Amino acid sequence: MRNASREACAQFSRILASSVLAKGGTVYRGGPIVEAFPNAFLGVQMPEVELLSIPKLKRGRRFDWLYERMVTTGRLESVLSNNLDLPDEVWHRLRLERDHELRAALICLLTAALAAQGTATIIGEAEGGWFCLPPWTLWQPWATQGLENAAKRIALKATCVLDRPFTVVL
Repeated sequence: MRNASREACAQFSRILASSVLAKGGTVYRGGPIVEAFPNAFLGVQMPEVELLSIPKLKRGRRFDWLYERMVTTGRLESVLSNNLDLPDEVWHRLRLERDHELRAALICLLTAALAAQGTATIIGEAEGGWFCLPPWTLWQPWATQGLENAAKRIALKATCVLDRPFTVVL
């Protein structure tokens, strides 16, 4: 993952450098890349009984099912708007978006916003890499217990970094 992150940084910085610099901006090449998992982002906040009711769906449709239940209903906004100071337009767009890819991009935006303010839960380990999820306090009990049990089973050196600024070592 680190190699992929390093390569993505290099590719994006080459593309962005010319367009940003042409407008008088700067590119910071040392910034973190936030790894987002939209299904997990939505899933850890959903009650277990509801998550278990998910029908058998084709690839890619699970995310839309999660999105419909958590985002278009306003549930995600009611939970996250207290944690994120985003323009009303973002929340409006989240509720109305129908395109699968744009929905995923919006969840990635929320992930990046939480990571940028240092409230995301960072999951992973040094060798395999890290990804960002909503703040630990917003996770449903089944999700926190599941992560804690998995960490014990596989004896990860670092499973969860709570209440710390987001950092990536490349």
